[in-house]
Amino acid sequence: MTKKILVSFYLLFSPCVCEPNMTNLDAEYGYEVKAVFIYNFTKYINWIDDDRSPYFDIAVIGESPITEPLKQIAQKRLVCQKKIKISQLENADQIDYCHIIFIPESEKSHLKYIVSRVQNKNILIVCEIKNSLESGAMINFVPAQDKIKFEINLLAMNKSSFNPGSELLKLAVRLID
Repeated sequence: MTKKILVSFYLLFSPCVCEPNMTNLDAEYGYEVKAVFIYNFTKYINWIDDDRSPYFDIAVIGESPITEPLKQIAQKRLVCQKKIKISQLENADQIDYCHIIFIPESEKSHLKYIVSRVQNKNILIVCEIKNSLESGAMINFVPAQDKIKFEINLLAMNKSSFNPGSELLKLAVRLID
């Protein structure tokens, strides 16, 4: 089964957040999986109803291979009955408003600044940076037993009025509360 078919399978038929095995998978596929996770996170978090944008906005800071898979999902899916819009931003100063911001490993040195820019704006901060939860990130991807898993900073999520569902919390490999 090709990687694209496998990712499509998870996206179309998985009722919950997927945990595909990462043994012998390349980095590109890992970003496709992370994109599916991000889409699935939207199903298990209660979003504040807001009319600031006609889209469900997901921003990626800096260059990241996750942008293309997110754009592919955006072409086919809706979140909260809104079309998904993916934006790639060069830096945190370009952040105006979005629902989710993804901070890749390449932006590690700017993590604290990015978090400070979006704090108190009801933006879900998703990272792939070791120890990012301690800096205020809300969800962080981590490798665990040849799979991509995630950890959650429940305290940071609650401060921004996010209410993750129990199904999402059960799947986290670590919770900070």
